[in-house]
Amino acid sequence: MKRLKPRIIAEQDYWLSFADLTANEDERREFHRFDSQGGEVPTDNPIYYGKVMHGITGAVLKDAYRDTASAGWVGGVYLYADYAQKSHGIRSLREWFGDAAVERWEQAARELRLDKGS
Repeated sequence: MKRLKPRIIAEQDYWLSFADLTANEDERREFHRFDSQGGEVPTDNPIYYGKVMHGITGAVLKDAYRDTASAGWVGGVYLYADYAQKSHGIRSLREWFGDAAVERWEQAARELRLDKGS
């Protein structure tokens, strides 16, 4: 059986990081087949679960941001500092909030020395 490319495994690991789970080779292949060709949704697949959790996490955080954006959201600075330490970095924050917001938080984290060298 053909092995998955490192780029595909890295993307799957990104989704898995939101589920705090691992996937075996069969589950990785199953998800890759679904992700690239469509078909039946593998709802019991840990990678699919991670992708769903990514969306839920983003929606919750965006709601909190939207509710306080007019006054400035100090939570974003601390969220940035936390995500900067994760293996996937701030990629999710950029997806959810956009580059401009993340850059403001990055600058504030540096000024507050929360970035810990990120």
